[in-house]
Amino acid sequence: MESGIPTESQVEQKEKEKPWETKIIFQRHSEYRKKPRDECYWRMGIDGKNKQDLIDFLAEKKIVSEEEKNKMEQAKFIEDELIKIADDGKLLDSPEEKEFLDFLVGIGFAENQEEAKETFKDYINNNRNFNKTKKESDAGLLTDKGKELTRAATMERLKEITAENKPTDIVFLYSPTEWLDWRDKQGFAKGFGSRGKETIKEILNTISSEMANDTEIGKKLKENVRIAGIGPNEKLRELDIFYIFDAPDPRAYIKALHEKFGKEDWWEPYYNIVQELENLRKETKAEGPKDLAKRFESVIKIAKLYSNKIRKEDSGKNLVIWMVSHMELIRSFLQYKLEAGKNVENYVPDYNESLDINIAPDGKMTTEFRGKEYKVEV
Repeated sequence: MESGIPTESQVEQKEKEKPWETKIIFQRHSEYRKKPRDECYWRMGIDGKNKQDLIDFLAEKKIVSEEEKNKMEQAKFIEDELIKIADDGKLLDSPEEKEFLDFLVGIGFAENQEEAKETFKDYINNNRNFNKTKKESDAGLLTDKGKELTRAATMERLKEITAENKPTDIVFLYSPTEWLDWRDKQGFAKGFGSRGKETIKEILNTISSEMANDTEIGKKLKENVRIAGIGPNEKLRELDIFYIFDAPDPRAYIKALHEKFGKEDWWEPYYNIVQELENLRKETKAEGPKDLAKRFESVIKIAKLYSNKIRKEDSGKNLVIWMVSHMELIRSFLQYKLEAGKNVENYVPDYNESLDINIAPDGKMTTEFRGKEYKVEV
């Protein structure tokens, strides 16, 4: 006669059948339009760490007034002021030209006066064109294919979320990285479009469209789903490697990777850590893959704390924390936190591909990658 008391195996099976209560989605952004980095980072040659030295030089030579000096010191970029000064004939072809060219050679802008003069002319013209391009460019925005891919991925995800038939809060977070932005002491400089933000926009547009058209999924969204928040998260930024403001040579590490492995094939060696370049990486303070794994882990910790808070308020509610970030965070987390080993070799997440972390009612966290389940401990 059966006792009515479930066996241990029955309890375990029941636990497995329980739906997730919190799902953390780490999704790579969608396909976007690019502008080659090398065509733009030249503009940091003066606006980087040598900015103040240049401003002091211009003030000392009375090329700018005290008021103009203060304005330039407050500005993140000074190319607009330099264009005006150059157009007014106060630098090249002026009494101060020789001293100015010596200054440029002194900060490493060029190796000699002749090269400094030609390089500065290019610098001014390129900045003038860059400002025009920036206003007209769609770099960083999703391609039409990127939008289509995001809509398709979102529909699959919404089917999964609404299939639970439970009240569900969704929080959207995204990487604020803009194409060709870079960090200095004042924070991140403005670049072109943000592929993370644009991907989130397309996800939200898909949700709005389903609800507006009163589709089957749209009805379920209206009935059970609440969007509890939308915003950028600095920890979801792309790797900080391309231009390190405080380094003697801000692009030393990425240039070394390019020289050793090529401009397209450096990613896999980077993930596996190039020991002979580690001292250079540390000197320039460029992020390594282990740094990215820690960054990813810190976001999970915050998400879990938020999940605990929501569960206390309403234990019958599911929570989805939907994040849009970059491929290198996903890859680095798999390799150095989950220690996926050979399973992660040469792995590059596709656009819109995601790594899901499920938090069960008992707080245990798991994820699945290439058919294998991993425990997530943070």
